[in-house]
Amino acid sequence: MADDPKLASEISEQISEIHSKVSELTAQVHVLITSTHSHIVIMGAAALDNALELALLTKMCHLGRDMKDRIFEGYGPLSSFAAKIDIAYVLQIIPRDIYDSLRIVNRIRVRFAHSKQFLSFQDHEISAMIDSMPSLDLAIADRKDRFVKKLAELKTHLEGLPVTND
Repeated sequence: MADDPKLASEISEQISEIHSKVSELTAQVHVLITSTHSHIVIMGAAALDNALELALLTKMCHLGRDMKDRIFEGYGPLSSFAAKIDIAYVLQIIPRDIYDSLRIVNRIRVRFAHSKQFLSFQDHEISAMIDSMPSLDLAIADRKDRFVKKLAELKTHLEGLPVTND
């Protein structure tokens, strides 16, 4: 089998693809490490919003671009992160603990996005919200690190949901 040129080519392509994904992940981690707290919150919530939209789409019939835009863009019923969270929960796409965590992430995002003052993860209200997240790794002392780890866990969970549409 090792002498099979087709197999060797497939393996080489897979290795190249893995290397590309690792490089992309490394770049994303670097951005997170060097970002401000508000950037981490807003970009992390946006990534979860996108992953949640994809999870919702797997439960829907195939949508054309126009219908998808009417539902998920502008004033569409699923245009907000909060609406996607609620609908994903009531349709049993996500369990209660993920729902609760996503709602807290959204509350933190709203607080950062609409604050007229500089906020950080050490802000009393932000710290309390982070610490109230279900299944939070409290062994991690730094709240930014706790929050980033929780974002990663949530994203992994959402991306791992089974695809069920046609």
